[in-house]
Amino acid sequence: MKYLYTLFFLCLSAVALAQVPTTAPPAPTVEASKVISLFSDAYTDVSVDTWRTDWSSAEFSDVVIADNAVKLYSNLDFAGIEMTGENALNLMAAGMTHLHIDFWSANSTTFRVKLVDFGGDGFDGGNDTEKEVVRSLPQGEWVSIDYPLAEFSGMNKADISQFIISSLPAGASVVYLDNIFFYEGEATGTVDGPTVAAPTPTRDAATVVSLFSDAYTDVSVDTWLTEWSSAKLKDTTIAGNAVKLYYDLDFAGIEMTGENALDLMAAGMTHLNIDFWSPNSTTFRVKLVDFGGDGFDGGNDTDAEIARELPQGEWVSLTYSLSSFAGLNTDDISQLIISSLPVGSSMVYLDNIYFYSGGQTGGGGALDLPVTFEDEAVTYGLVDFGGNVSQVVTDPTDEENHVAETTKTAGAEIWAGTTLTVDAGGSPNDPGFANPLPFTADATTVSVRVWSPTAGTPIRLKVENSADVTVTVETEAVTTVAMEWETLVFDFANEAPGTAALNLAARYNKMSIFFNFGTQPEEAATYYWDDVYFGGESTGGGGGGGGADGPTTGAPAPVHEGDDIISLFSEAYNDVTVDTWRTDWSSAAYSEVSIDGNATKLYTNLDFAGIETVGDNALDLTGMTHLHVDYWSDDLDTFRIKLVDFGMDGFDNGTDTEFEIPFRVTKGEWVRLDIPLEDFEGMNQTDINQFIISALPTGSGSVYLDNIYFYNSTTVANELPKVGVLSAYPNPVTDRAVITAPVRMESLVLFDANGRLLAEHRPGALQYTLPMENLRPGMYVALVTTAEGQFTVKLRKQ
Repeated sequence: MKYLYTLFFLCLSAVALAQVPTTAPPAPTVEASKVISLFSDAYTDVSVDTWRTDWSSAEFSDVVIADNAVKLYSNLDFAGIEMTGENALNLMAAGMTHLHIDFWSANSTTFRVKLVDFGGDGFDGGNDTEKEVVRSLPQGEWVSIDYPLAEFSGMNKADISQFIISSLPAGASVVYLDNIFFYEGEATGTVDGPTVAAPTPTRDAATVVSLFSDAYTDVSVDTWLTEWSSAKLKDTTIAGNAVKLYYDLDFAGIEMTGENALDLMAAGMTHLNIDFWSPNSTTFRVKLVDFGGDGFDGGNDTDAEIARELPQGEWVSLTYSLSSFAGLNTDDISQLIISSLPVGSSMVYLDNIYFYSGGQTGGGGALDLPVTFEDEAVTYGLVDFGGNVSQVVTDPTDEENHVAETTKTAGAEIWAGTTLTVDAGGSPNDPGFANPLPFTADATTVSVRVWSPTAGTPIRLKVENSADVTVTVETEAVTTVAMEWETLVFDFANEAPGTAALNLAARYNKMSIFFNFGTQPEEAATYYWDDVYFGGESTGGGGGGGGADGPTTGAPAPVHEGDDIISLFSEAYNDVTVDTWRTDWSSAAYSEVSIDGNATKLYTNLDFAGIETVGDNALDLTGMTHLHVDYWSDDLDTFRIKLVDFGMDGFDNGTDTEFEIPFRVTKGEWVRLDIPLEDFEGMNQTDINQFIISALPTGSGSVYLDNIYFYNSTTVANELPKVGVLSAYPNPVTDRAVITAPVRMESLVLFDANGRLLAEHRPGALQYTLPMENLRPGMYVALVTTAEGQFTVKLRKQ
């Protein structure tokens, strides 16, 4: 065991060490006479007082990557770089227009650069000015960033004395920097503008009113930049595609007046689409203005504005439901006004600006789980990014059902995805769901019904805080069938590698789905999805139904022999009489099925179900020590068993006793429960009349049961004990882990990754809370001994 886990950690270490750049960034090409370089092998650098001030919160070192000198900041929160006194930079006199930085990080989600001008009289002399610019940058690759100095608005640039960097996650970011220089001229890097065109629209031209798109015939627009605008406009081309570029943007008016005004109501338009790309916009606003049929300011103008905070450095397809522009008439739309922060220095590329009909269902109601695409009171917004194209359509397998259709276009980004949002604005600050997902320690799953053209396709699901893009958790599931509907269950307790762990104290109220995550397709592929449920799956909605087809093999044959067995249901024994397997007061559907030739009980839509053995059929468990049950479920999170004793005088005569035990479900496999009867605490067991099962989520899951019997532990087992696997939750572990075994745990021994024994516990139960708060972060192994063998589970301590 020691060898195996040492090898495991060596592999883990190799992965960690791989999270550094292996190549140098591209060599700068700006002419040296136009450069003031702080750090670059390509130029002669000016004097820098320090690359890490005393007040910095970061570690700093000089490293070499592929024979190229690089600055490394680790455990970075913020770090100061100073050029004071005679070393201060007069960028204005030098005619500098841009700041260039080459950046590489495996974990930075937000990178900030602040310039500080001391005003010629030293720090804090009363006239210091500063400005910070924020970027969200790709991870795991060199990114050449060119910041227009105009973006550092509202500050002087004749005495630049501090250059401050900061990053999220605070205190944990690792950032490599190179080629830090100011220069005069046009931007040279990759972040000032897009290098690929926006995704080509796929909507039927008959359903579109286009203002600007190469894909459609555009209507007449009076002007793309009114005289009262505060911005500059340039018509440019990106990868052969015409694009509108607004720069130095505060606000800009686009007008279609008089005969060119748009009657969106008569045209049946329901949505506005805009493809957006910006290197620096932190807030983007869109306002529609209706003149009311009598020109501007005739007394009946109506307008409404929607603001968004959008990702930087990537194309984002924004879809606004017209119903989200509250109080707006739409029969004389004469102005479309855009604005952005930072004021006066935003740079925004726009394409595919058009209105369309369809694409979503519903009205203006709140969006919340479950998402079925059937509620007419809800606007189901689908916001695409990275090359996805989505809309709500009729289920191609069931004309009475509505589903989401998502096409991952050819050449789409590996992270192309689709966000669910009530108003389809595409912002991290969209309201998302009306309520946050109710995660608890025992409820961490979301199910989605999916139709995929291929099996083995990874589907990623992400939830996040709509007001804080740093609060996220992602997990994955893989399709198992092609060209058919199936329900995938996503467990956020098992976060995707390299992503944040689930924080039960955090608020998650927005969700995005990513099809064929991690792959850039050569050909377009279309997926369908429906019935997004918390904690389980939908049991209806058409389109092939929910869930898998159940187990393909029967439950394992019982291992107990002898006369000390009372069997309710098993082909291996003679069963006693059971009055009913589903009482009238049950909330579940019941049927008897055959699995691989083996008789099995099936409960569907299970909330609770009663099984009764009353009167002469009541069970006296004297001499019995255990209850055995084999169960299989692919959609339950919790399965409960309750025994009820009537006290020899019938139901509810004052002597009834009962006890219930819950179990966390291991999905998609047969699970053997061997429950000590002493675990049914505080109850009699000489007149057992009821055996009640129940489940979470309520009313939506299914369970298969077989081999339900009581036995004496001295009964001989007819097969040898085996080493198996336990379940542990949560895992990774913060303070403690709940260990669950299929049989009673007699001992639990904890080892570290080197095989050293750390602690030994005596659980004496099916579940045990293992304290780990005093252990260092790392990998551990729990070894449990039971009457039926030994079980192990690997635990990762955070």
